[in-house]
Amino acid sequence: MVFLYENYGEFDNGSLAMMNHALNAWEHSRFKDIIVKVNNVEIYYKALKFYMDERLLVSLTPRIYHTRVVQMFHKADNLPLIKSYLISVQGTNNEAVNEAYNDILIEDDKSLRDSFDNFDKFDNIGLAKRLENTSFLSFGALQLIYIKKTSSELTR
Repeated sequence: MVFLYENYGEFDNGSLAMMNHALNAWEHSRFKDIIVKVNNVEIYYKALKFYMDERLLVSLTPRIYHTRVVQMFHKADNLPLIKSYLISVQGTNNEAVNEAYNDILIEDDKSLRDSFDNFDKFDNIGLAKRLENTSFLSFGALQLIYIKKTSSELTR
């Protein structure tokens, strides 16, 4: 069906068909070729939403290295874009994932507390130092908990 739309110059319909029938019709490279030829600007926004909804990273989770993904998005200063991915893979207790997620949560003390209570692989001292520079009073308490947790781990 997409082949016919593409050959008859009906790029709007071709791109919509690929998104609506992604299981059978999705081809990333073909989609990139078709989407730039679309006339209806609203389809661009549908395409963006499609990419967000499909959560490509979550789909690729079993086949990718989480540390490498975090490094890539950290280098591009785009960690908040992968928050849902970080949440979905935090169960692996990967140090890079935990630190990236904690960095995103620095302004949300309850979620940050839940994260460090449940996942122990991250730089406790580094996080305590980052919290030292925040103005939130509750983070002072979190900082003390981190330091206490770290010192008890060091004495073992």
